[in-house]
Amino acid sequence: MFTHGYEHSFVYTYANLGTAFSHLNLHKPADRERLATLVKDAHVWVDSYRPNAISKFGFSDNDIRTLNPSIILCHVRACGSTDPWKSKPGFDMQGSASSGMMSLMGQDEGDGRSQWPPGMVINDYTTGYSAALAIQSIVLKQLTGEVDVRDGWLVSPSLCGTAMGILKYYKTARFGPPSDQDGVDALPPEKIRAQTSLGYFQTLAPLPKMSVTPIHYAFGLLHPMGSDPPAFPGHGDGYDVRKVTPMPKEVVLHQMGHPANQKLERLRTLGKKFRRKMDELLEEWLLTASSRRAGCQTKGGVASHPAQGSLKART
Repeated sequence: MFTHGYEHSFVYTYANLGTAFSHLNLHKPADRERLATLVKDAHVWVDSYRPNAISKFGFSDNDIRTLNPSIILCHVRACGSTDPWKSKPGFDMQGSASSGMMSLMGQDEGDGRSQWPPGMVINDYTTGYSAALAIQSIVLKQLTGEVDVRDGWLVSPSLCGTAMGILKYYKTARFGPPSDQDGVDALPPEKIRAQTSLGYFQTLAPLPKMSVTPIHYAFGLLHPMGSDPPAFPGHGDGYDVRKVTPMPKEVVLHQMGHPANQKLERLRTLGKKFRRKMDELLEEWLLTASSRRAGCQTKGGVASHPAQGSLKART
């Protein structure tokens, strides 16, 4: 789904091998209808929105389960789905900071200030891996008959939860200096190399190797963002992109300009509140200073202050 229209290119190439990429604008009724059609035939729904962020478009958990009762719902959140911070947005570094990971990394190092964990970005990938493993385990149970395929599931990993799990189960001593391997050369890593629509691509190959189901990218290794129609690859359902009508210019301008105006108005409101607060603090300080001056009693050449005792007056 189209959200903010931006993604780091290296993150996209790492995280989207073998996937189709479509843009859907949930402000458009036709695109909402299209997404609802896809949900009906989907096995898994994954999103990383704050709770209820897209409910207004008709895709709350209840709405999705009404369309597809057996779907596996996966919500990747910053701070979980049940704690007091469940509605807070966030990204990788906030998980490391709020969990105490950065504080731990800074212990006994230099001035003791917080530091990045190894690799800096650690929760994004590991949370995604955990979610994928959980989903695959559910699918496996469905295929083997351990659970009813008609039952729906909810998976809700979080960045903070991942960071706290790393601290609990994988906290070790700091990495020591590289050791000499006595001249033994390590085997070079296996790589994937291919010519894609985005140019020549090379990356490390996945470590697991399946003899019966080897990795195979049937529909291409890497697709440009938004280059695929909103349909499941290899399962055409009659969707005709030629029938898609663009949004009227006035609607686009409203959707792009209205949120910006709202943000500016919020900033103006916050600015007024801040100035009002500062004025109140200044007035309070002036009143306090004035009352202190009034409390000073001058007797001849000596000024008597109740808190500071007697001081010689300046001549």
